[in-house]
This record gives sequence, structure tokens and C-alpha cells, in this order.
Amino acid sequence: TPISVGISPRSTAAMDEMEEELKCPVCGSFYREPIILPCSHNICLACARNILVQTPDTESPQSSRASGGGNLPSPTPSVCTGSIVYIYSPESAFTEGLL
Repeated sequence: TPISVGISPRSTAAMDEMEEELKCPVCGSFYREPIILPCSHNICLACARNILVQTPDTESPQSSRASGGGNLPSPTPSVCTGSIVYIYSPESAFTEGLL
């Protein structure tokens, strides 16, 4: 967590809210290699890959395209989100080369 010396309770609450915004809704950890989904939400790249692997073909038109020869688009890195996570929590930084 960030240093909170001299920060008012209101500021601490704002920092807590910020911390929650910097966490992946799937794994609950700070984003690692965040990508932007077509719906404009962010998710960790590893979480997105896990979802694609775990989703049966019948539930996802994208997974059937992935297994049938159609290629999924390359994930779009969320550089802004990754940069903010890096500033807020350097130990949760992007992997080398994406920041």
C-alpha cells in the first residue's frame, strides 16, 4: 500500500477507492499486463487467456473461431492503466517491454 503519512481520512478513503480500481475484476490482484476488452473494460492478459481456455465452445463464439481457424485479434495493451498501477504499486509492474 502507498505511504499514507499526513494524509487525511478522506484522502485515505480516496486512495482505498483508487486501489480497488487498479485491481483486475477476475483475479482481484493489481493488474498485470492489463488489456482492454472490446467492451472497454480492463482485465489481466493472463486472466483473459484463462477465460478463453476455460470457456466451452458452445458458450463463446470467439472460442469457436479460435479453434476453427479464424484468428482472434491481438489483445490491446492498456498502457495507461498499466502505468498508473506501476506508479501506485511498482511491485505489480508490467512485464518487461510492455510499460
